[in-house]
Amino acid sequence: MSDTGTFVRHLPCEACGSSDANSLYSDGHQYCHKCEAFIPADEEISMQTNTVVAIDKKKPMNSYDNAVISDLGDRKITAVTAKLFGASVIKDNANITHHLYDYRGSDGEVIGRKIRSTADKKFWSEGNLSGAGLFGQHLFTRKAKYVTVCEGELDAMSAFELLGSKWPVVSLKNGAGAAVKNCKEQFDFLNMYDSVVLCFDNDKEGREAATKVAQLFEPNKCKIVDLELKDANEYLKTGQRQKFTEAWWNSRTYTPAGIINLADLGASLYDETENQTCPYPWSGMNDKTYGMRTGELVTFTSGAGMGKSSIMRELMYHIMQNTEDNIGVLAMEENTKQTAFNIMSVEANARLYIREIRKEYTQEQLDEYEKKTIGSGRFFAFDHFGSISNDEILYVYCTWQRLWTASGCSSTIYLSLCLVRKTTATNASPLTF
Repeated sequence: MSDTGTFVRHLPCEACGSSDANSLYSDGHQYCHKCEAFIPADEEISMQTNTVVAIDKKKPMNSYDNAVISDLGDRKITAVTAKLFGASVIKDNANITHHLYDYRGSDGEVIGRKIRSTADKKFWSEGNLSGAGLFGQHLFTRKAKYVTVCEGELDAMSAFELLGSKWPVVSLKNGAGAAVKNCKEQFDFLNMYDSVVLCFDNDKEGREAATKVAQLFEPNKCKIVDLELKDANEYLKTGQRQKFTEAWWNSRTYTPAGIINLADLGASLYDETENQTCPYPWSGMNDKTYGMRTGELVTFTSGAGMGKSSIMRELMYHIMQNTEDNIGVLAMEENTKQTAFNIMSVEANARLYIREIRKEYTQEQLDEYEKKTIGSGRFFAFDHFGSISNDEILYVYCTWQRLWTASGCSSTIYLSLCLVRKTTATNASPLTF
């Protein structure tokens, strides 16, 4: 693989579809840093990970008179399957030195070929591979219940044999990096089947490619095979036909992130989450709600001036008195001193947040109220310096939620969030968390 020349600019990658991961160099060659496709100067190229597939449309395909139909002994693939799919080999005495995989156009004629060197596992290609269908696609022209898609030619032939040589199996042309592109090109073919089973390699690239391909189709159309071994050929080589068949039949139906079939919960449905419960200081609330629990969000709403903030202060004090939790406070209408006096006011049963009332108490009394409340070291408040923008509020919420957790705050109190609004040129809507 040539690596001469200096970087010129970024280009789209025809192999994986990336908009800018492909790099053009001064000597004319290209290299995609996402799918590792290498394109020599003056050639069109695709690539499987760590392998090279060069396509030169100017040169006709070689005849390879020394190629023969044979079993692929090193891969345990029979000659019957190899002949059916259009795979042949070149031998040096008894040793297989090259695999040849035929690719066909829409008319069923061979228009491209990939050649694989068994010594270094590199690929190159001849003819019009970009105009061909998936490997093996020409064999399966009638609608059936399942079609299985593998990453490579060897895996496709292996899966075909492992499944009893009766279910349609095809292969991507250019590996996981170009999976979406290849499947988009042959979408109509794949979509005519009731289910598309994705049997990609058991590695990060294969799993990511399977998810992306599944997103091309309607819900419940795609199934993803979870392999224990690296790929389908590993199962064939090690004689684990039954395990592969079980994995194939147990393939999971792809659903978008966050959506699950409740039937999949199984026994985990009864795995109880241990949440700490603290009763409210009001029996009527406890009768209705059975108290407060960690992991829950409780919202108190009412009109202005009806006592929401007073209830929050009572709850802060109550949580302090009845649990060992630390308490985080995000108060939007008061500074940290006011928050401190408000908490102390509950202990004193007096409005210490009013200066004139504080003067009615000695410093020793105030110190005692402080010691019993904020002096416990269990209250953490955000100091917003009297002014904060909407974007800063979002940042504070996201950041301080983690900091409060790091400070051991199991309970978090938000005051007067109903007054915060996110405004655009056309409307205004409440900002919620």
